[in-house]
Amino acid sequence: PKEVQKSDCQCREESLGLLHGVGRVINPKRIPEENSWKFKHDPDDIAAYFKSQSRIFFHFLQENYLNTMSKIDYVEKAADIMSLSDAISSEYR
Repeated sequence: PKEVQKSDCQCREESLGLLHGVGRVINPKRIPEENSWKFKHDPDDIAAYFKSQSRIFFHFLQENYLNTMSKIDYVEKAADIMSLSDAISSEYR
């Protein structure tokens, strides 16, 4: 029973980690710098962290990105990027 509980807990932690990562991509925090800004969490670091779970991360991102779009033009661009990303990652496997 303890092994099962530990396994369930690890799955929840992994899912929570994936959701936090997706949140950092979909709703990135920005740090103001003079007349500009930079991301609080470096996109390259996020990609590197989820490299071993890239397909799962991509699916989480696919399921959640539309909730943050306010204009159809943004949806079109995001869908094009997601489609291209999916095609490239499929070729890379």
